[in-house]
Amino acid sequence: MNFKQATDALLRAVTLEDVAKSLGSSVQSVRQARASVDSTSWRPPPSGWERAAKDLAERQADYYNRLAVRLSHLAEKAAARQVIEIKGLSKSGRALKGEQNGSGQNG
Repeated sequence: MNFKQATDALLRAVTLEDVAKSLGSSVQSVRQARASVDSTSWRPPPSGWERAAKDLAERQADYYNRLAVRLSHLAEKAAARQVIEIKGLSKSGRALKGEQNGSGQNG
């Protein structure tokens, strides 16, 4: 997973289409139910909307929990690579320093 894929996954949102599908309703019905009660286009929400909203929230929570696990593994791998790189740099730095001291003594 690269940066763009990770941020795309983080920015995923529930759409009106998702809500309508979970309600077995149309997007237009959802829009009307979301309108101000004072609006002439307002309609009551579909029955069972509370359960559908809870189910959507649970699915989103599951999605983000799985994403968090994937990103945690990714972060662990990145941290391990950094440790290896730092160790490699310090070893090569010591090796260069030792070679310089050795060549100065032998030369």
